[in-house]
Amino acid sequence: MKEKRDYFIYSKNNEYPLDIPSKYADKITNVGKRRSGQSRGGKKSFNFMLLIRIAAFIVLVVAAYIFGKRIYEYTRDIKYSESQNQSIAIVAHAGAEIEERETPAYPQYEGKEVETGRFSYPKITDYERLAQFSDAYPDFVFWMYIENTYVNYPVVQAKDNDYYLRRNMDGEDNLSGTLFMDFRCERDTLKGHTIIYGHNNQNGTMFGPIKQYLSKKFFEEHPVFYTYTKDAVTMWKVFSAYETDTDNYYIQTYFPTTESYAEFLQKIKDDSFYDTGVNVTADDDIMTLSTCYLYTKVNGRFVVHAVKAGVTPLN
Repeated sequence: MKEKRDYFIYSKNNEYPLDIPSKYADKITNVGKRRSGQSRGGKKSFNFMLLIRIAAFIVLVVAAYIFGKRIYEYTRDIKYSESQNQSIAIVAHAGAEIEERETPAYPQYEGKEVETGRFSYPKITDYERLAQFSDAYPDFVFWMYIENTYVNYPVVQAKDNDYYLRRNMDGEDNLSGTLFMDFRCERDTLKGHTIIYGHNNQNGTMFGPIKQYLSKKFFEEHPVFYTYTKDAVTMWKVFSAYETDTDNYYIQTYFPTTESYAEFLQKIKDDSFYDTGVNVTADDDIMTLSTCYLYTKVNGRFVVHAVKAGVTPLN
């Protein structure tokens, strides 16, 4: 007699016994194993793909939140700056038409050296408004303005170089922060080396525009910038612009000798991308504008140096 064995095919809920000859048993058993393995593998693959989709969705949601938050903060920061500008009658947007002053009797700046004295400047505010602004904000040092750019902001100074990095003038959290003077600098006299820091915002605000000094054409169109206090307007003449990093100590403020200051000035002048044709000596006061520039270096900075070219009363 032929040998017979009972084998079972398993369904989800039941077992079905089959009367199958033994010579077919191995084949059926192997098929069952293969199908069983295929089913388990397919389930694992499905679960893995599901996890990938869930992870991708979470990443997308987080990225959208971060992007939306950044846009909101930038918009809020711009509105805050505009409200400050309005308080001292300064127009916030780039390329704005500034109120024309009557042509003064004294010479106007024409790209040559200007002795300390009277010169023409953009009339963007007046004594009364700046005096009120100064009284409202004790940390306020001056207002900075580069014509036809977004650089049209107050500059402050704190007891360290961290406080205003992500705060506005009211001490509130602010992505753009506030332009601030190095705590080591002389805020009342602007003597020696004065350093101003600001963020290189992607939307072109704060110190975003100064990297355009990469181009000599931009320098030729913007050879000077201005700082305003309630007492005077100071004109600063750009003499050097370059890319560097934090290993370069371009923010030195103490010079033990006149010779060391002269050597420092010569170095930062030589570092410039191009020759500006502007002379600077150890008798001069200079101002440095510094911002992050991370396009080619991990701790990259973009730096603009300017020499004090003239001081005149604010009318």
